[in-house]
Amino acid sequence: MPRAPVDDRGVPYQPVALAELALHADSQADRDSARRFQRQLKRVRDEVSRRWSFRRMLVTMPVALGVAAVAFPALLWLFGAWTGGIPSMLAVLVTFGLMQWIDRSISLRRLRHGVGATIVAHGYCARCAYSLKGLETHPDGAIVCPECGAAWIAARITRPHWTGVQPPLAETPPLLPRLLFIRPPLVNDARGVLVRRMDSWLLSVWPDRRQALGSERVRRLRRALRSRGRWLRWTLAAFLAAAMIWVLTLLTHLEGVEDPAKWLAIIGIGAGTLLLGFASLAAVLGELNIPESHFERTATAEGLCAACAGELGPADTDGYRVCIACGATWRAEHPPDQPAPPGA
Repeated sequence: MPRAPVDDRGVPYQPVALAELALHADSQADRDSARRFQRQLKRVRDEVSRRWSFRRMLVTMPVALGVAAVAFPALLWLFGAWTGGIPSMLAVLVTFGLMQWIDRSISLRRLRHGVGATIVAHGYCARCAYSLKGLETHPDGAIVCPECGAAWIAARITRPHWTGVQPPLAETPPLLPRLLFIRPPLVNDARGVLVRRMDSWLLSVWPDRRQALGSERVRRLRRALRSRGRWLRWTLAAFLAAAMIWVLTLLTHLEGVEDPAKWLAIIGIGAGTLLLGFASLAAVLGELNIPESHFERTATAEGLCAACAGELGPADTDGYRVCIACGATWRAEHPPDQPAPPGA
C-alpha cells in the first residue's frame, strides 16, 4: 500500500475532506468557487475509483477467493444440503461485495496523493482547505498555512481559485472516442495533480485547439503517439478478424432455415460476428500497449501539454513547465540551468 502523503517539508498529513473545501471561504465568490471545485473533485474521485485496474485486481481477486474458500466449506458444514440455495447465494454476494469494497479502498488510498496535489494546485491547503491566497512565501519557496502549519511550495499553485473560473479538471471526451472505447484516463502530472491526458488520435482535444496546432503538427503528433504498440494492435485485430470469418463460415453449415432453432442460431452467429468485427476495429483504433509515459514524452518534446495540447510555458529552475491553458505541469527534458544532452 502507498505511504501517507507528505507536505513539501516532509510532514505526513491526511488530505482534507472534500466537504470542508468551502469552510474557510472569505466571500461568496470564493465559496462558490470552492463548491465548484468540490464537485469536480468528487466526479474525479468517482471515476478513478470505478475504473478497472489490473493491479487492484491482483489484490482483490486472491482475497475474494480466500473468503470463498473459507465461506463455502463453512456453509456446507452448517447447512449441508442447503448449500446450493440461499446460503450459497449469500456467500457469493458477500464475496463479491468484499471484493468491491477492497478495490474501492485501494483506489481511494492511492488517490489521496493526487487529490492533495490537486487541492494545492488550486490554491488551498491540502490538509485543512485554508486558502493560500496572499500568504507570504518563505525563503525556501514554501507557503506555510496559518491554520494547520502545513507547508506548500508556491510554484505548485498553477490553477489558483482566486483568478476566476478554472477549466474543468477532467472534461468528458467527445462522443466519437467514447464509441471507440477511447476514454483517456485520469493521470498525475509532474507535480501529482489529477488531469485527463489526451488520446492518441487527439480526438479529445477540442477542435479549436487542433486548428491552432495545424494539420501537419496534428498528423506528426498522431504518428508519434501511435507508433508504440502498433504491431500488437494489428496482430490482435487480425486474430479477431480471423475469428469473425470462422464464425461466418458456420452459416454455411446451417440447413433448414424454416426451423425456429436455426433462426436463433443465425441471430446468434450474426451478433457474434458484429461483436468480433467491432472488437477488431477497436483493437486497431485503440491504445493497447501505449504506455502513459509515452504521451508525456511525445507532447513535451513538441512543447505541448499532455492533457490538453496547450502550449507550455518556459521551464523554471526545477525543470518544470506549466501549461498556459489548463495549468498542468510537466517535466522539461532537462533543467534550464544545465546544458542540453548531445543531439537534443
